[in-house]
Amino acid sequence: MKQNLIVLLYLTISCYGWSQQRTELPFGEVKQTDLISKSYALDTGANAIVLNEIGNAYISEENLIYEYYVKIKILSQKGFGQADFLILLNKSKERKVSETLYSIRASTYNLKGIETVESRMESSNVFTEKNEEYDLKKFTLPDIHEGSVIEVKYAIESPFIFNFHTWEFQSDIPKIHSEYWARIPANYVYNVALRGYLKLTKNESFIVKDCFSNGGGKSDCSQLHYAMDNVPAFKEDDYMTAKTNFLSALYFELSEIQQFDGRVNKITKEWRDVDAELRKEEKFGLQIKKASDLLEEDVKKSITPDQDELAKAKIVFDLIKGRYLWNGNNRMFGELGAKQSFESRKGSSADINLALVAALQVAGLNAYPVLLSTRDHGLPIELYPVISGFNYVVAYVEIKGITYLLDATNVHHPFGFLPMRCLNGKGRLMTKVSSWIEIKPQDKQKTVTTLDLTMKEDGSLSGKLSISYLGYDAFARRSLIFSATDKDEYVKKLETKVRDIEVSNYRVENLENLESPLMEKTELKIPSDVQPGANTIYFDPFIFEKWGENRLKSSERSYPVDFGAPIEHTSILTLNFPSTFEVDELPKSVALALPQGGGRYVFSVTQLGNKLVITGGLTLTRAVYNSSEYHYLRELFTRMVQIEHSQIVFKKK
Repeated sequence: MKQNLIVLLYLTISCYGWSQQRTELPFGEVKQTDLISKSYALDTGANAIVLNEIGNAYISEENLIYEYYVKIKILSQKGFGQADFLILLNKSKERKVSETLYSIRASTYNLKGIETVESRMESSNVFTEKNEEYDLKKFTLPDIHEGSVIEVKYAIESPFIFNFHTWEFQSDIPKIHSEYWARIPANYVYNVALRGYLKLTKNESFIVKDCFSNGGGKSDCSQLHYAMDNVPAFKEDDYMTAKTNFLSALYFELSEIQQFDGRVNKITKEWRDVDAELRKEEKFGLQIKKASDLLEEDVKKSITPDQDELAKAKIVFDLIKGRYLWNGNNRMFGELGAKQSFESRKGSSADINLALVAALQVAGLNAYPVLLSTRDHGLPIELYPVISGFNYVVAYVEIKGITYLLDATNVHHPFGFLPMRCLNGKGRLMTKVSSWIEIKPQDKQKTVTTLDLTMKEDGSLSGKLSISYLGYDAFARRSLIFSATDKDEYVKKLETKVRDIEVSNYRVENLENLESPLMEKTELKIPSDVQPGANTIYFDPFIFEKWGENRLKSSERSYPVDFGAPIEHTSILTLNFPSTFEVDELPKSVALALPQGGGRYVFSVTQLGNKLVITGGLTLTRAVYNSSEYHYLRELFTRMVQIEHSQIVFKKK
């Protein structure tokens, strides 16, 4: 299922002439109507709004010039942060070059009576933070109040023509108008892609004659002009991957440079070229070969010829998990290198998983690396090879026609389990001829809770609790248990789930057996909160398991809901109550379903004499739901949370 929308924008040349170029960006165009306005009709909750935004980029000789202008209306105090600007300037330590910020103009405008007062920012208020990879320029506009309008204009000169500036139409505040001009010489070939779900209101291109010269040669240019009007704010919600997957923005990727002497420098290569380079890469293909030599003795000691391939793969997987400690860094290239990570017994995700690939190959298994991008890094681009789109590598192994994806960064990962951070679109399988494969979860987020309680006449409760965790829920629970200092500390955390609960005889099963469900069993007592002599007892049937709130808060959503993996939560509560009481009020049974078998929620209460059997369950059959299904999903959660506020009422006979 597609999780975002990327559209390649092909250039259609419509006319000629210098008149179609963007010349000077505006400044000082603040009107009194801008200052008088107090809200934005299309988003009455907005704290600020972009009234106008223009970008202009072009190549001048060997440098890329990027000019930016923005005019913002501050609507409330919560919008004051829009007056803080941070500009990142890239630099190259190897080439000893860097980007340069120049011609900054910034002013705040306020209405004093009927007069417009301009407060200019002094250049001395621009501060610089330096590090090895980039510099940060910071400044804040002066005299900010509710109703202020700010204008900012600056230019950046960059030697990095490969990094033609991305243009984000969307931000965290709405925009009335946003436009981008890009002038590209004909001998520079870029792939231009529009990502997101919003449509352009302007998409045009023109030829500009003889606009670029370098080394005695001249070429025409393509003048590109894109615009969007009434752009809504991008609102991040729960259950989403990286913001960059869905934010409406233009991306430029330099494909090739056609020199004036006829030579062509290919920048964006084909996958077969990338495959060949990665096999020879010191921190990738060669690292696998070096790790093979280092791990060969340990692997061959651990397996026997008579074992089947699956048994060998599991032994090798456990060997690597037990040997290496993950340093927390997500990498697609080795960080420490095969020898250092082997000797120190630690490394990045790439150091560990490339070693896993090597060990599997030593065991004679059909194993390869898979490049992928983590959920917070964004989806990799499939249209053409962009190595920066990846930041992680896992191991692929095929056994008797069944494929397994493995990650050895955590000792609690079962065989064939990928951590949630890796469940993100597709990965690139790096065989001799690489190909895309789906990164799909093989496990669910599954929990089954069984609670057997007895109520006394004073309203106190006692009984037994049993919880079974599978898949991602099992991994999360094991991590929680192992993170506790000892059993007593963990039991205290359990006791905080319900007020004044007392836990005893706690035990856990299959803690180390990663391929079996994790089981927690305990006895418990819950004191009464009923006043002595009261004739009515209120019982919460969701005493242990409840969502609490609907985390799908937005009324509209243009991007998918991504849970990472399917969800299956089931609870069965048996309540024995005193014969001196009778049930006065029961919640109604409910059965809700999503269209096309997407999932369901059920809740029911059955009375058998002095016993109630209360069952509930949420099942989401897919990991990802598209935006057209959002309203059904949000309504399901809304109804579910409402039901969780239900109570059972007992009255004395």
